[in-house]
Amino acid sequence: MSRCPRLRPLSHHKLGRHSVESQAVTSGESVKAVQAQEDQEEWDRRVMALASARIAAERSRLERLGIIDANGDLVSRQLPPDMQPESDTTVETG
Repeated sequence: MSRCPRLRPLSHHKLGRHSVESQAVTSGESVKAVQAQEDQEEWDRRVMALASARIAAERSRLERLGIIDANGDLVSRQLPPDMQPESDTTVETG
């Protein structure tokens, strides 16, 4: 095989073998796009797991305080004493 001195040999990376092969495996999407989608799905899964844990902890705290019952319903709809119309407290701060 003769070689022109001004041309560099092309590797399989420059010819795009990986990208063509990857697109065939990933239904035409690039590997980066597929990886980004997988990363986003993993991020969403982790965020939802953290949110679920925080919601469960807060629900448990509200139950312990007697604010909600086991069904998540408010135990009382009555305002606290300092928020009653006849209360001497005020919302003015200045």
